[in-house]
Amino acid sequence: MDKVISKDISDNQQLRSQVDRATEILEQIAGNGAKSVGVKWSKLDKDASHFILLEVSDSTGANAKTLFSGPAELTNEGYLRARLYRIWGDLLQDRSHKQLIQLSGSADVSVP
Repeated sequence: MDKVISKDISDNQQLRSQVDRATEILEQIAGNGAKSVGVKWSKLDKDASHFILLEVSDSTGANAKTLFSGPAELTNEGYLRARLYRIWGDLLQDRSHKQLIQLSGSADVSVP
């Protein structure tokens, strides 16, 4: 899994540790699929440790995003796992949609 972490997260040792742990959990969830996935962690609020954005993408162009409202959401392991399963599912859904469009040869495919 390719990982990009913004400087403001990297500069905060505690937050960096939490982000590294969350990435490890996401890698476990993704299994073999983690090899073709990239993650990007960034902070949206530069003055505080609030609003941490996780973006997940793959080589098909599929992507998914989720916003954590602070480091506390990264420390509750049960909550964190649920959020990471959700973003992984969102990525797979986007990937499936893109592949369906490619297979059909039409950009007009509607998936509920």
